[in-house]
Amino acid sequence: VEVTAALPVYRTYVRSIPMKPPDRLIIARALRAARRAAPAIPAPYFDFLHRALLLEEARGAGEPLEELMRWQQFTGPIMAKEVEDTALYVYNRLLSVSEVGGSPGRPIVAPAAFHHRLGERLRLWPDAMSATTTHDSKRAEDMRARIAVLSEIPGAWEARLRRWRVWNAGGKTRIHGRPVPEENEEILIYQTLLGTWPRPGRLLRPGEMRLFRDRLAGYLLKTAREAKEHTSWHSPDAEHERAVTRFLDAMLMGSRGDRFLPDFLRFQERIALAGAITGLSQVLIKIAAPGFPDFYQGSELWDLRLVDPDNRGPVNSRLRARLLARIHRAAAGDRAALARSLARDWRDGRIKMFLTWSALSLRKRDPRLFARSDYLPLRVTGRSASQIVAFARRLKGAWAIVIAPIRGAAARLGTGGGTLAVRREGRLLLPRGAPSLLRNVFTGGRITTIPSAAGGRSILRPDILSDFPVALLEK
Repeated sequence: VEVTAALPVYRTYVRSIPMKPPDRLIIARALRAARRAAPAIPAPYFDFLHRALLLEEARGAGEPLEELMRWQQFTGPIMAKEVEDTALYVYNRLLSVSEVGGSPGRPIVAPAAFHHRLGERLRLWPDAMSATTTHDSKRAEDMRARIAVLSEIPGAWEARLRRWRVWNAGGKTRIHGRPVPEENEEILIYQTLLGTWPRPGRLLRPGEMRLFRDRLAGYLLKTAREAKEHTSWHSPDAEHERAVTRFLDAMLMGSRGDRFLPDFLRFQERIALAGAITGLSQVLIKIAAPGFPDFYQGSELWDLRLVDPDNRGPVNSRLRARLLARIHRAAAGDRAALARSLARDWRDGRIKMFLTWSALSLRKRDPRLFARSDYLPLRVTGRSASQIVAFARRLKGAWAIVIAPIRGAAARLGTGGGTLAVRREGRLLLPRGAPSLLRNVFTGGRITTIPSAAGGRSILRPDILSDFPVALLEK
């Protein structure tokens, strides 16, 4: 039990003797951690497990290897239960990092490391699936993108959090001498509201509010039981669960909302606006980076769904078909005007569908360019250089260039309410052999690159992102 609990991964993949070094390293690490965690267990037991799990006395295929392989099948469900179905519902500092497959303790990836990982992906797993939302996600991709914005404006977030806790304190119920929800649950509720609010910056109509409230009430019941801190599926505490629901109702549909909701909506609009830019960048990177892009059902528009059963509901495919048909017709005319219009009217999600359709159309026209082509990280200069991911895919004479803002929008956009397109100063530096003329897939605009040092070329960024928040350029 102790060794299984200490395993740092879902499972190892030992199939034969001798054991491969990465598997041996992982199992040895778990053995050491288990010894430290359980000093009362006599050392001979761990000595025996050390020999058995590392196959030190095994000479070939047989019972020791079979037992190890059976144990490997068992460790995955245990890891899923302890991490995905417990820890990720307890660690609520920033909900966007508490996601299946994530590392909440190490959520930051520096740009250089990000490019290195994509280079390794191209080299080792060029056809691996690139998924941003799945049936198993705790929070859908655009909800995570919104919540991640809080990490860019911690001062403003802290001020709101302190204010809301004071305003909503009267909506809590004292159970066993403590107020419910407690602070860790309360911060989960506020982040969930910011991430899922369906009409950015605007009040919901009564019918919408009831449906939204019911979704959140079901979600909060599940999160509380999965966290297992105050209630659980096996030992539910109905009094605690009702208190959490009453707190939610007081904020959304009671007198507490008179002061809370106006302040919340102003802040939420700012979060939603910046999160939309991050969400669009996420989709574009997924489509153009090494790997094979996957799209979970219904994620063609803004996807703010919660964990199952919320993300297992029916998808309005007819609506999506109608919207896509309109986009097709509009794109056949003035594409730049369409891009500007979608950037202004971003709330309905058509901008995400337009980006997805446009980028996938380029991938369909030249599939080899996005399969085994070169992956070239690009350098960005200017004040917002660290806030943009840029790379090129190159195959012989064909080029595709991605420019995707991933941070900084919250500070630039202020209180929200405007277009998603944000003017960003600086240059994008291209390598030797880069095209002299490029076309913006989203706006249809033509861009002339400028000769620069060492035989390369460059682009002025304001020329690219003034009409649309992200860019995909083709030769």
